Formats: sequence, structure tokens, C-alpha cells
Amino acid sequence: MNKILLRGMGLVYFLAAAALAWAQSNSEDSFSSAVEAFGKLSNGQKDMVLSSTGLPSPAAGGFSIANLIASLIFGSIGFIAFFYGKKNASWKPLVIGIILMAYPYVVSSTTMVYVIGVGLTASLYFFRD
Repeated sequence: MNKILLRGMGLVYFLAAAALAWAQSNSEDSFSSAVEAFGKLSNGQKDMVLSSTGLPSPAAGGFSIANLIASLIFGSIGFIAFFYGKKNASWKPLVIGIILMAYPYVVSSTTMVYVIGVGLTASLYFFRD
């Protein structure tokens, strides 16, 4: 609950800083003034704003292209398995498909995303009807 509260506070703080920058700006380029206002924040405030997005911080090593690719691949496999299970009224691929689509949002380690994804994809083969 505290994590959700901190994310919400960070988002509110960012929106307030962007609104203030936009209100004080005489130019019509409000996006650049919001970026400027973000640049003036302290490091702790920037971390709070970035954590409000729900994505792991790049400094913590939680965000990488490999993680994005794995999420896309295993999410797609899960999507196909989900619809296959739904069409054939088979609960095993349906449940495994839901798990394949959801787990990359919870696991931040790239290695674990691949290990769990390969394991769940293999379970589609071994637990078929």
C-alpha cells in the first residue's frame, strides 16, 4: 500500500511541477518547460517521479531492452495460449496463458523473466491434453 501511495504522490508532484511550469511559461512550448521543471528537481524528487510510473529505475538495473523483448515474446505466447484455451474450453492453456501475460509485470530481473518464461512455455507442451 505504501508503494502505491508513493507512486501516486510522485505522479501528483510531477503533474504539479508541470502545471506550474506551464502556467509560468509565456511560450506555447509547454512540454519543454515541463522538462525544464523536471530538470530542476533534486535527485530524490526525480527518483520519486520516475518511480511513480511503475517501471523499475534504469539505475537499479530493472529496465533493459532484453527485458522488454522477453516480455513481448512471452506475453504474445501467453496471449495465444489464452485464446487457444478459451476456444477449446481447456483450462490448462488458459491459466498458463494468463500467467505468461502477467508475470513480466511482477518480475524485474531479466534472467528470471527468461527462465520463468521458458519454464511456462515448456509447461504448455507438457501439460497439453
